[in-house]
Amino acid sequence: MDATQMICDSHLESDEEESGNNRGHPLAKLCILKNEHVPEAEFPLFLGDNVLGRDPSTCTLPLLAPSVSKQHSEVEALVWDHGSLNGTRKGRLKLTSNVRYALSEGDSLVLGGCSFCDLEHK
Repeated sequence: MDATQMICDSHLESDEEESGNNRGHPLAKLCILKNEHVPEAEFPLFLGDNVLGRDPSTCTLPLLAPSVSKQHSEVEALVWDHGSLNGTRKGRLKLTSNVRYALSEGDSLVLGGCSFCDLEHK
């Protein structure tokens, strides 16, 4: 498992009171960079599923770009590609499908050849 990375996830465990969204407080935010396919936006990232993709019925973070798969990738404190046709990159690193990679503040994600995301911790 050379491509996997061990991370400390103790900062993800919290006894804080949950907000009204039933997902707790955001851990970070995903900044969608302005490009020809989607407008600039910010999405909160929560503990648990944060699925990026074109299908708004199955994705918590819909990205309606033609090069993005229906369920393209997932972000926690980790990111992994769901076997998408056009791939996911963390910076310049092309992610191996279904292998989890640790995210750090300032990391950028590229989905389907389009620069979409920049991670900022809350």
